[in-house]
Amino acid sequence: MPETPTDLRYSSDHRWARLDHAGGLVRVGVTACANTVSCGQGWLFETDIDPSAWDEQVAVLMEVRAHRSLAGA
Repeated sequence: MPETPTDLRYSSDHRWARLDHAGGLVRVGVTACANTVSCGQGWLFETDIDPSAWDEQVAVLMEVRAHRSLAGA
Protein backbone atom coordinates (compact mmCIF):
# COMPACT_ATOMS: atom_id res chain seq x y z
CA MET A 1 0.00 0.00 0.00
CA PRO A 2 1.35 3.48 -0.82
CA GLU A 3 2.39 5.79 1.99
CA THR A 4 -0.64 7.47 3.55
CA PRO A 5 -0.26 11.24 4.00
CA THR A 6 -0.79 12.36 7.58
CA ASP A 7 -2.23 15.78 6.68
CA LEU A 8 -5.39 14.27 5.18
CA ARG A 9 -8.63 13.36 6.98
CA TYR A 10 -10.45 10.22 5.82
CA SER A 11 -13.98 8.85 5.54
CA SER A 12 -14.89 5.17 5.98
CA ASP A 13 -15.60 4.92 2.22
CA HIS A 14 -12.01 5.95 1.35
CA ARG A 15 -12.48 9.60 0.53
CA TRP A 16 -10.02 12.17 1.86
CA ALA A 17 -9.99 15.91 2.56
CA ARG A 18 -7.05 18.32 2.81
CA LEU A 19 -7.21 21.96 3.92
CA ASP A 20 -5.07 24.59 2.20
CA HIS A 21 -4.76 26.97 5.15
CA ALA A 22 -3.32 29.80 3.06
CA GLY A 23 -5.99 29.73 0.36
CA GLY A 24 -8.99 28.64 2.42
CA LEU A 25 -9.73 25.74 0.05
CA VAL A 26 -10.54 22.14 0.81
CA ARG A 27 -9.48 19.50 -1.72
CA VAL A 28 -11.44 16.22 -1.67
CA GLY A 29 -10.43 12.95 -3.33
CA VAL A 30 -10.36 9.18 -3.10
CA THR A 31 -7.62 7.05 -1.56
CA ALA A 32 -5.47 4.43 -3.23
CA CYS A 33 -7.72 1.84 -1.57
CA ALA A 34 -10.50 2.95 -3.93
CA ASN A 35 -8.42 3.48 -7.15
CA THR A 36 -4.85 3.22 -8.45
CA VAL A 37 -3.75 6.85 -7.87
CA SER A 38 -1.70 7.67 -4.77
CA CYS A 39 -3.37 9.45 -1.86
CA GLY A 40 -3.33 13.20 -2.28
CA GLN A 41 -3.02 12.92 -6.07
CA GLY A 42 -6.45 11.66 -7.22
CA TRP A 43 -8.60 14.54 -6.11
CA LEU A 44 -12.20 15.19 -7.17
CA PHE A 45 -12.91 18.84 -6.39
CA GLU A 46 -11.93 21.90 -4.38
CA THR A 47 -14.27 24.18 -2.47
CA ASP A 48 -13.91 27.35 -0.42
CA ILE A 49 -13.99 27.06 3.36
CA ASP A 50 -13.40 29.31 6.33
CA PRO A 51 -10.16 27.78 7.67
CA SER A 52 -11.30 28.45 11.23
CA ALA A 53 -14.21 26.03 10.64
CA TRP A 54 -11.97 23.14 9.45
CA ASP A 55 -11.83 21.25 12.77
CA GLU A 56 -15.60 21.38 13.17
CA GLN A 57 -16.24 20.35 9.57
CA VAL A 58 -13.95 17.30 9.62
CA ALA A 59 -14.75 16.11 13.14
CA VAL A 60 -16.52 13.02 11.74
CA LEU A 61 -13.54 12.04 9.54
CA MET A 62 -10.71 9.72 10.57
CA GLU A 63 -7.08 10.60 11.07
CA VAL A 64 -4.43 8.57 9.27
CA ARG A 65 -3.99 5.86 11.96
CA ALA A 66 -7.70 4.97 11.93
CA HIS A 67 -7.76 4.92 8.12
CA ARG A 68 -4.73 2.62 7.95
CA SER A 69 -6.51 0.25 10.32
CA LEU A 70 -9.67 0.34 8.20
CA ALA A 71 -7.64 -0.30 5.04
CA GLY A 72 -5.77 -3.20 6.65
CA ALA A 73 -2.36 -1.52 6.45
